[in-house]
Amino acid sequence: MSLGEIYQKLNNDLKTFRDNLRKDNTARRTDEEVINRKFKDLDKFKDYLAQVDKKLDQKVIDKEINDSSIEQILEMKDQINDKINNSLKILSTRRQETQATDQRTASSLLPKLDGKIETTHHLIECIELYESALDQINKPLLVNYVLKACIGHVEKIRLKQSYNSVDELIADIKTHFLPKQSASALAARLQACQQGSTDIEEYGRSIEILMSELTIAQAGNDARALEIFKGANEKIAVDVFARGIKNFETRTIIKSRNFNKLSDAINAAKEEAVLHQQNASVLHFRDQYRGQGLNFVRMNYDQKEIILLVDTGASVSVLFKTCVNQNEKVNKENTIKINGISRSTTASGTVNISLQVGKNDIKHTFVIIEPFNYAIDGILGSDFFEKYYASID
Repeated sequence: MSLGEIYQKLNNDLKTFRDNLRKDNTARRTDEEVINRKFKDLDKFKDYLAQVDKKLDQKVIDKEINDSSIEQILEMKDQINDKINNSLKILSTRRQETQATDQRTASSLLPKLDGKIETTHHLIECIELYESALDQINKPLLVNYVLKACIGHVEKIRLKQSYNSVDELIADIKTHFLPKQSASALAARLQACQQGSTDIEEYGRSIEILMSELTIAQAGNDARALEIFKGANEKIAVDVFARGIKNFETRTIIKSRNFNKLSDAINAAKEEAVLHQQNASVLHFRDQYRGQGLNFVRMNYDQKEIILLVDTGASVSVLFKTCVNQNEKVNKENTIKINGISRSTTASGTVNISLQVGKNDIKHTFVIIEPFNYAIDGILGSDFFEKYYASID
């Protein structure tokens, strides 16, 4: 094949290559893998052109080609270069558009550092996830994006201006923004957790964060140890969560169901809280009296009137054993210790009974104890008032 024919074939092949680029559908135009492959194909054309040009130069030096042939070849070379440059422009534009899309994706995926350990962990996890979907060409762009968009001016002082890899950036973020915490201190904080005035969701989230931080502090970078500690700490977290719930009935229900996962325990507690809210009714005690500076209320239970001392300082409501109908189903597993001002006693269980307050029929769980004052039948604690939004007129 003569040089003229070689240039002509190369010109035709490049025309086909460029035309096919223009015919690409939307999916192929935005596919980074396809774009990179097309760039490599174009490089092969350019390398082959360079080889043919060397042969042409040698033939000109050896005077093995006439002037008219040279003129035709040079004209074809101009056409070839135009097609190469045009194809290069198309591919470059597509790469820029793809990178812009990647940046928009990154901006929605990657959080900005805000000084919270939870956010820092989230950023690292998102960087690792996003990196796995990128090729080697785009990974440096991810590093630059994180440095410019996810790191504040104050935080940038601790980091370098550039990094050779995503792993190097992540390692530096961990070093500077994830201070090492004592596993024993985190374990103590976890064990001390109580719901207090927070709602169930916020309380559960605080347990989850402490559980995660404790697991990381114990396992470090050992993946196998991470799985072992995660399973063990999950059980501890479920137990801590259940016993720290403020509402007595919800606490009893969650403890009795023996959840294996903290998320399941939290969701169940949230559902119980909603049910309690829906079932709650505002109760007004009008048939009440005072004696010796104390408040007492009357209710009907088991077709008889009972008198209960109002003590909102007590976290649970108490019913004396002598008052409980023998046919009631008593949960004897809940044998908690009751501490009073002058004495303490161990409960013999709990019972969920039906009561009548005026025209209202309600159910409530009482802790059963031996009687210590025969003038009353039990104590109405804060759990009752919180559940039924009760008030005394």
